[in-house]
Amino acid sequence: MADILEQVKAAIEGPIDFPSQKWTEDVMTYTLSAGAILSCAVGFLTQRLNVLIYVFVASILLCLLVVVPPWPQYNRSAPVKWLEPQVPKFE
Repeated sequence: MADILEQVKAAIEGPIDFPSQKWTEDVMTYTLSAGAILSCAVGFLTQRLNVLIYVFVASILLCLLVVVPPWPQYNRSAPVKWLEPQVPKFE
């Protein structure tokens, strides 16, 4: 069982740089917001709650498809060059 979980974890996890983290957060926010507005509009126009739910679930699945997999474009920026740690001087 642990081997299966490790394989799933390896398939989902992937390196992502800082600009891509911001981009995926923005995509997630805009996709879910637009999906909520669209699903409410479609549900209101059709007067059917199940249509509202289906449209919103479709927007969630679209968001998951774009954001969750470790796409190669999420790691295009150069790695961050960290500063060397400095030891504080106590006098």
